[in-house]
Amino acid sequence: MAAEQLSVYKTLVIGLGSTGTEILQALAERVKWEVGRLDRAPWIEFLALETDAAKENLFKRERPDDFQTLSISASAWRDLLERPELYDSSIALTRWADMDTLAQLPGASVDAGAGHIRMVGRLSLLYPENYSKVKNAVAQRVSRLRQLSEADARKALNESNAGLEMEARFAVTEKGQSGLRVIVVGTLCGGTCSGTASDMGILLRTILNDDERVLGMFTMPHPDLSIAQQSDAEVWKANTYHALTELNQYHLHSDEDRYKTIKYPDKAEGTPLLGKDEMPYDVVYLLRPNSTEPGDLNRLNSAVADRMFLNIFVPETDPMAFMVNAGPVALRQGRALAFSTFGLSTIEYPMRRILEA
Repeated sequence: MAAEQLSVYKTLVIGLGSTGTEILQALAERVKWEVGRLDRAPWIEFLALETDAAKENLFKRERPDDFQTLSISASAWRDLLERPELYDSSIALTRWADMDTLAQLPGASVDAGAGHIRMVGRLSLLYPENYSKVKNAVAQRVSRLRQLSEADARKALNESNAGLEMEARFAVTEKGQSGLRVIVVGTLCGGTCSGTASDMGILLRTILNDDERVLGMFTMPHPDLSIAQQSDAEVWKANTYHALTELNQYHLHSDEDRYKTIKYPDKAEGTPLLGKDEMPYDVVYLLRPNSTEPGDLNRLNSAVADRMFLNIFVPETDPMAFMVNAGPVALRQGRALAFSTFGLSTIEYPMRRILEA
């Protein structure tokens, strides 16, 4: 009897901030329901990046290597504020950071979140020790996915099964390319994801090959959300606006100098990070809740996890099969037209898990 075939994409999922980590948890639960355990799906790699070191989550408890805190100690934070020029050679700190804004961070250290301050989120990622840790973690996971064979995937998938053999096949694009995907998720409302979304896309581009694609899935507040319903509503909207402005600028092909002012710790001064035609993300999805009701935020995060699951396990839903050959789109009034929205029209029941149960 022929084994049932499972067609999947090799995928690295990266969660930025608390919301990104929560979405990754929801995805992990769906994967466990589908195949039994996360280690039975080695074609999926997880990396949760969080500025709140104390926040509990599945990865911190069960897979600590997949959970990394972007923390900065009180002594290091004080040094950053008092002697920012010392960090110009590594991250050009005085070119983009405002010390008065950074000084507003509660607690005077980064270990309990970014305080809804985008600049704190960006600094937490670019801080040389954190940057090196994150880039190494991404490179390790990308390397493992590249080296993963279908035979190894099948062996892991069928370990301790209930007698139903599955054949794992890796999806490829129309041109026969590997189809490796990186999906970055989070909310643009807070400081961590809002401040790191653009830089994470750029960092990924310095690691990935030309045939490997990056998708961003970022949530936004409902436009009618008011301070009467959420005290931080105006901060959420301001963070989202400025994050979108940055993302738009980095996707403008006409701005050939858009990467020249960025300095990363592992790049020499004057070394271009990316080519003028390269963009941080191949596709950026923007999502907002249907209403201002608090429950809609949870439903939105669940919908993002559902879509990520479909992108990995149902290749027919992959947007890149249609997007990668489109080429640059003509600009209109300074807009890069890089943003998309998605709806969920398919729910695939985990039949294999039901049969095993």
